Amino acid sequence: MSQIETYLRQLHDLRVRDKHGGLDGWRYPTIEAFLLQYGRLWKPMPLGRHRFVRMPIQQCFANALKLALRRPDLTYVEGWAGRLIPIHHAWCVDEVGAVVDPTWRPLPPLPDPEEYFGVPFLARWVQRVVRQSRLSGVLYNYRSNFSCLTEEPETFLDPRWAPTLEQTGG
Repeated sequence: MSQIETYLRQLHDLRVRDKHGGLDGWRYPTIEAFLLQYGRLWKPMPLGRHRFVRMPIQQCFANALKLALRRPDLTYVEGWAGRLIPIHHAWCVDEVGAVVDPTWRPLPPLPDPEEYFGVPFLARWVQRVVRQSRLSGVLYNYRSNFSCLTEEPETFLDPRWAPTLEQTGG
């Protein structure tokens, strides 16, 4: 189990123990349970594999969505990334599952992430949720009533990754 998966499992256990779990209509007891079911590890890659312009820092959700909408060969992924301390983050992956991260820069004290763990979403679905809620990102999007936790997974999971998600328990 990766460091991020361990972290998510601990967050899930804390929320369940302290009764800070799901709301009415949620299909999962916590957001972390959803992530652990449908998320997977993605492999970091050298920057030279894909050509793209670096996008503004601290706008990872908008950056990843813009890139995925411009490049249909890429998939929008949202989850957690990091080295020692994981953070909520969004990036894209290519057809072989290599990370294409338009936002993260190795600036001290944040080196390049060792791990990326997240859920592959359909970019058009993410775009709809973001437009309706006017809030970036989908995992912790309270204005969308946590759509990814209430809707059928087939409506938002990118089918290009369905076989891999089934293998990881998603």
